[in-house]
Amino acid sequence: MKFEDLKKFTQARVGLGNSGGSIPTKQWLNFAYSHAAAVDAVHIPWELPLDLDYEFEVLSSQVKNRADYLKRPDLGRLLSTKSVDFLKEQNMTGDVLICVSNGLSSFSTANHLEGYLNALTADLERNKLTLFGGRIFLIPNARVAVIDEIGEILKPKLSLMVIGERPGLSSPDSLACYMTYEAKKGLSDANRNCISNIRPPHGLSYQEASAKTLYLIKEAFRRKLSGVDLKDESDQIELEKKLELE
Repeated sequence: MKFEDLKKFTQARVGLGNSGGSIPTKQWLNFAYSHAAAVDAVHIPWELPLDLDYEFEVLSSQVKNRADYLKRPDLGRLLSTKSVDFLKEQNMTGDVLICVSNGLSSFSTANHLEGYLNALTADLERNKLTLFGGRIFLIPNARVAVIDEIGEILKPKLSLMVIGERPGLSSPDSLACYMTYEAKKGLSDANRNCISNIRPPHGLSYQEASAKTLYLIKEAFRRKLSGVDLKDESDQIELEKKLELE
C-alpha cells in the first residue's frame, strides 16, 4: 500500500515527501500551524458557555490561572473554599451528576461541549435519568479528580467529568468523559471509565459518544461499580443484534 492510500485512513503525518534532505515547505508550515494550535489549546482561557440551554452552576478549583494549572495539578483536583461552602449548603437529588472543565484544551469545550451535552441529555431523558441537582456544574481549570471531592460532598450515585484532553498535533480539540460510581476522596483512575476522542468528524460523533456513555451509566447502576471491572461492550452488543437480524 502506498503512503497516499494510507492518508485516507489517518491524520498521522505519513508520506510527506521531501525537498532535498528536508520535508517540503508546505508540510513544514502545516506542522508549525498544528503545533501552534496545540499550544493555544493549552494556554487560551475558557470562555464559559453562558448561552447553554441548561441550568448551570459555576464552581472554581484552587487554581488561580492557566500557568498555575499547568504547574500545580494538585490544585486543579481541589475545589476553592467558596465552592466547597456553597455545595455543603445544597440539598440536591437526581441520577447523574455532570461536571465540565476545559482541562488541557479550551478548544475542546468551545467546539464540542454543546453538541455532546445535547446528545447526552437527550439520551438521559429518554431513559428517564435525571440530572443531579437539575443542573450542570462548570469548573474552569479543574482536573478529573475534582469530581471525587464534589462526590464526597453531594453524594451522587454516579458522576461524570466532561473535560478537554491533552492536545496532540492533529487533535487540539479532543473532548473526554470520565465516569465514576460513588465518587469520593481517595479514588484513582482505576475507579473510572473514560470515553475519549469526542471530536467529529475525525473522532467519535456526539451520538456515538453519548451512546457509549449511556451504556456505561446503565451498567454502572446495575452492577454498582465503575472502572477496570466495567468494560464498554456496547459495540459487541450492536454487532450481535445485527447478526441476529441476518
